[in-house]
Amino acid sequence: MLELKLKPGEEVIAETGAMVYMKDVELKTEMKGGLLGGLKRSLLGGESFFVNRFVSRGNGVLGLAPTYQGT
Repeated sequence: MLELKLKPGEEVIAETGAMVYMKDVELKTEMKGGLLGGLKRSLLGGESFFVNRFVSRGNGVLGLAPTYQGT
């Protein structure tokens, strides 16, 4: 597991399901690259259709972990 300490305004982009915990961090889910970019990433690259953008609202803490194999 990875723990990130973020300064105010710092951002991190991660795949859906990677977040374990967060404190003073805002979560925004989006399709990076629009509909076609999301489809291409999902079908050709095996990645998530959506990505999460985490934005620190203060001295934030974000815990990330990889997803289980086969999910």
